[in-house]
Amino acid sequence: MDIDIEVKPEKESEINYACPYEECDKQYSRPSLLEQHLRTHSNERPYVCQHPGCEKSFFRSSHLKSHQRFHTRIKPFTCTYEGCSSSFYTLQHLLRHEVIHKKPKPYVCTWEGCSQRFVKHQQLRLHIANEHTHASPFPCTHAGCTQGFSTKQKLQNHISRIHEKVVTYKCPHESCIDSPGFEKWSQLQGHIREAHVPTCSLCGRRFRSAAHLRHHVTLHMTTLEERKSFKCSYEGCSKSFTRSSALRKHNHVIHEGALPFSCPNCGTKFGYKHMLQRHSEKSACLQSSISPVNETSRPNSPVSFFEDTCKVDLSHTSSNVEQVVNQLTGYGYEDNRLFPCLVPGCEYRFKRLYDLQRHGTSYHDIPSTEINTLNVEAMSNS
Repeated sequence: MDIDIEVKPEKESEINYACPYEECDKQYSRPSLLEQHLRTHSNERPYVCQHPGCEKSFFRSSHLKSHQRFHTRIKPFTCTYEGCSSSFYTLQHLLRHEVIHKKPKPYVCTWEGCSQRFVKHQQLRLHIANEHTHASPFPCTHAGCTQGFSTKQKLQNHISRIHEKVVTYKCPHESCIDSPGFEKWSQLQGHIREAHVPTCSLCGRRFRSAAHLRHHVTLHMTTLEERKSFKCSYEGCSKSFTRSSALRKHNHVIHEGALPFSCPNCGTKFGYKHMLQRHSEKSACLQSSISPVNETSRPNSPVSFFEDTCKVDLSHTSSNVEQVVNQLTGYGYEDNRLFPCLVPGCEYRFKRLYDLQRHGTSYHDIPSTEINTLNVEAMSNS
């Protein structure tokens, strides 16, 4: 790597070798030190560990030597303080350790024949418990409890959890003012879900969460047109929706021409899932249960003409004939369709109240709340 090294004479007797990289103000007194530093910029690691299975590499040879001691388990740097036998791989670790010895140790062990001193009182208590009494320094004082702990915090946690349960969370409902409360947040939430189910005061409907209840209340307080705040921005389209997802679906299907749902039998594609379901429920596609048309059989019979028209083979079974006839004549349409449209002159009927609501809002511009009211009145009068 060809890099021009800038020499900056700061004093007459001293020459500093500065790092040529921008935003790096490092300077060194020798070219070899600068060369080692430049490897940190180029990420060049020429010193590779030769130990089997170890692929580590380093910028400096001194780093490699220190690393090799981890493989040989040799710790040449030993603490010289009296009574301390600690040893370390590097001089840096030894110097960091010796700081502990230089700190004042005001806590002295008072047991006979023991002269050890400690920086913290906690260390003294642990020493006495481990070396002299062989008992936990913080025993539980409750009657009948023999547990002990190494720290005061662990003892307090034990007492509050086992002996003196601390009530941290209270139920905010008026009916639970005198209740004892709960130790954990999860216990409070479980109590609220079971004892205080979010319920609509207008219709009595229950919900899984308060957020669902708040959304439901807006249905009572506003009209359908007021809730349709998401308007289609395409020119000439006046459609509006209550949800942004419905607007995106509308644009995707109506204006972009997407048909994501297809019939697995005949391949007819639909923009909405409910249209595919309606296609299947009305038996518009009978390919899955009726065999393909055999155009060579009975070419001059009336049934052959019917086959060419409907593209189905009616010679299979009598039930297939009955199914197609019912479809063409509308026989049995009212079976299991308990929700008729209450608009005069409209003869549509539906199996679900949800389908009736969609029909009313789409074809007659009637809000779903009014459809519910009309339907309840009609059922009460019948």
